[in-house]
Amino acid sequence: MQNVMSGETHEAHPVAAGWSVSYGTLVAIGLFALALALRLIALDAIPMAVRESPDALAALRAVVPHTPGGSLTASSAAVFLAQASAFMTMGSSEFAARFVTALAGACLVLTPLLFQRKLGTSWAFAFGLALVFSPTLLLASRQSAPLIWALVLNAVGLWALMCYRETAHNGYALGGVTSLVAAALLTGWDGLILTVIVLIATFLALRERPEPADEPVEADRDEAETHRFPWVAAVLVPLGVVAVAATAFMLYPAGLNAVAAAVGGVAERFSPLGGPVLLHALLASVFYETAAWLLGLIGFGVLARRGLAGPAERFLIVWLGLGVLASLFFVTGPEQSLWVTVPLAGLAGRLLVELLRADDRPGAWIPYRARFIAALVTGALLLIFSLAFQSFARALAQAPAGQLSAAPVDATSVILMAVMALFAGVIAVLGTNLWDRHTVWCGVGLAFIVFGGFASLGSGWLASVHLAEDPTEPWHFTATDNDTILLSATLKQLADRQSGGLPELPIAVQGAQNGVLAWLVRDYRFARFVQDAREAAGAEVFLAETAGQPDLGGPFVGQSFTLTRTWSPRGLSLNEVPAWWGQHMMYPGARAATFDTLTQLWVRQDIYDGAGPGERG
Repeated sequence: MQNVMSGETHEAHPVAAGWSVSYGTLVAIGLFALALALRLIALDAIPMAVRESPDALAALRAVVPHTPGGSLTASSAAVFLAQASAFMTMGSSEFAARFVTALAGACLVLTPLLFQRKLGTSWAFAFGLALVFSPTLLLASRQSAPLIWALVLNAVGLWALMCYRETAHNGYALGGVTSLVAAALLTGWDGLILTVIVLIATFLALRERPEPADEPVEADRDEAETHRFPWVAAVLVPLGVVAVAATAFMLYPAGLNAVAAAVGGVAERFSPLGGPVLLHALLASVFYETAAWLLGLIGFGVLARRGLAGPAERFLIVWLGLGVLASLFFVTGPEQSLWVTVPLAGLAGRLLVELLRADDRPGAWIPYRARFIAALVTGALLLIFSLAFQSFARALAQAPAGQLSAAPVDATSVILMAVMALFAGVIAVLGTNLWDRHTVWCGVGLAFIVFGGFASLGSGWLASVHLAEDPTEPWHFTATDNDTILLSATLKQLADRQSGGLPELPIAVQGAQNGVLAWLVRDYRFARFVQDAREAAGAEVFLAETAGQPDLGGPFVGQSFTLTRTWSPRGLSLNEVPAWWGQHMMYPGARAATFDTLTQLWVRQDIYDGAGPGERG
């Protein structure tokens, strides 16, 4: 993928200076542009999620003093710095709260390119492509998950230590250790666990069969002989950087609480098979990354069988195993599925490289294009089979629980699935006779990779944009309803009438100071939080997360808005799983188990009637 310039010498000619861009650079730019577009489109059209609100409010209240509510401790110092800097330059919007982390998520897809010397150029680009198509990485990037920063810092740290191993330059050593310490202490409790997983995986991968480093140049060899690892600086510098970063260059001393919370959170979250949703991280990973799980494990099996599993492959499989193990022993949410996302993408990318590798066996005569012909045929059969399966899954979901015989299954879909399976077998036999087994399997693998990649990306896009308010999505079993957009617009209309469009509408709020409701009133400087409705007596506008009409000491007009919606998969019937997993589809019977949290908006009668400031009672 890179241009190789000829070593021939030519006579000098007066030529105009210009840019020389390699194909690899163009591909990298394309990967980054695609990843960035997927993360920024409609970024501010989605209401603030329940998990996002505390961190966003903590940063906003630190940089905008008149923001209503008390100070909060962010779960991640890295996310705090990202959001605080964005709020100071871009305002207090959902886009600003998510932008910097979304940008970091787009940069993350390029981190495999840092390891081209170890992975090879083809695997590095395939690795990055797999990360672009990862739905969990897309979802986490669009919702300011601290683990995005942990992954970036870990990648930079490993790259810097790799460079130190080859050159013995102290700058690389300090940079690598600093990045790893920052990943452990500045990105929350799950970032600390991820960093431990990465370090253990690195140690185990290199311990069994160390990979020889590239030969250093003479100057580097001399320097390596006279320099030792700077242990003292490698301890003091990272701690100093963490202290400065956590406190926002000493301007926000309370930021050290986020570091303490990250360390303490590991003990608080330790609970084997605990949590409101059983193994939530693994459930989200398998639900969205189904293709990556299948392809990644198959890829490692193929490589191990052929004796091609080197230190990089062992590193990824150990990382994957430790990530699964951590998911079993800690209370997790969907974001912790990122513990296993990167190794799955790396193994899937490795399989793609093997499937595209030219057949260099002695006596091989099959044309290279034959595998792509097999892939096209397999892809067509797979597409038809999936359409028939979706129809079959929808019919199963409509059957009463435990009564599959009552499902309105269309016989056509069943026959079509059987015919496609039969055709696949016949075509495989014909292809093997026409070419060979290796070519056919390469084509089948390529078809499944392309189909699985686009299906996974579509799944992530649905969950992050079109179904962002749907609580049946494993990524947000507690989802912020789109009614909050209407509530925010209603408050702005009241402010337009009463304060000339300025956010100076007095609002009394009865609710959590770190929740979605607190985020909705963030711009109203005269908003105040109350413990009881009696404290809001006579208020112009009253917001409450409690049901029923409060006694506010006068005539008020009220309206209900859905704040959040919660759903649990515990009551899901087995016959409903195929439609839920394959099409993100739920029928009314399953959705009936959704629990809604309502918000009551009460407006004083004279304000509702549009009385001016001098006419208010």
